[in-house]
Order: sequence, then C-alpha cells, then structure tokens
Amino acid sequence: MEQETEQKIDEKLELTLNELAEDQQRSNQLHTEMIAAVDRLAEEISGFEEQLKNQKVIVPEIDTKPIRDIMNEGLAEVKITINNSLKKIRGNWLKNILEADTKKNTVNLILGCMLLTYLLVYFKDRLH
Repeated sequence: MEQETEQKIDEKLELTLNELAEDQQRSNQLHTEMIAAVDRLAEEISGFEEQLKNQKVIVPEIDTKPIRDIMNEGLAEVKITINNSLKKIRGNWLKNILEADTKKNTVNLILGCMLLTYLLVYFKDRLH
C-alpha cells in the first residue's frame, strides 16, 4: 500500500513538473515575442524620428498690408468722428446750455435776475 501511495505521489509530482515545464515554455515564448514586438516598435520610432528630423516646414509669407490699410482707415475715421464731436461740444457752450431745455433755462434766468435785483436793492443801504 505504501508503494502505491508513493507511486501516486510520484505521478502527481511528475504531472505537476510537466505542467510547470509547459507553462515555463509558454512564458519563454511569450517573452521572446514581446521582445521582438518591442524591437519592431523601437525601429518604427527611430524611423519616425528620422522623418521628423528631415522634415522641412515651409511657412508661407503672409501679406498683412491689406489688413493694416483697413485698420488705418478705420482709425482715421474714428479720429475724425471724435474731432467732429468735440468741435460740436466746444463750439458755443452757452448756446448748447440754452438749447438743452429752453423753457426751464428761461425761467431760471428770470428768477436769477429777480433774486439779484432784490439782493442789490435790499443790501444797497447796508453796504455803505
């Protein structure tokens, strides 16, 4: 009986060792395939690097003169508009004030004249 047990153990050990050997062979084969794939990728990368080194970028010349002309024309128009609006404001400030609200300003002017007249008459005797 002991011999049978030893024989079963030997068979199990042999089977286990065979499985381990097969797994090791598969692992070695996968390892070899991975090394080959990495080498192929390294070759492709070096090929890309060479292409990038040899690549010449040609930048076309851009003519910005039309854009600058348009910008200058626009700025000139803005300057003219500002100058014209400043001239209108500076022109006759008294006229602008009176035209703003003629009725209200007329009433204020009359009331102001009446107040000054009253103050002048009232304080005339006291000033001397």
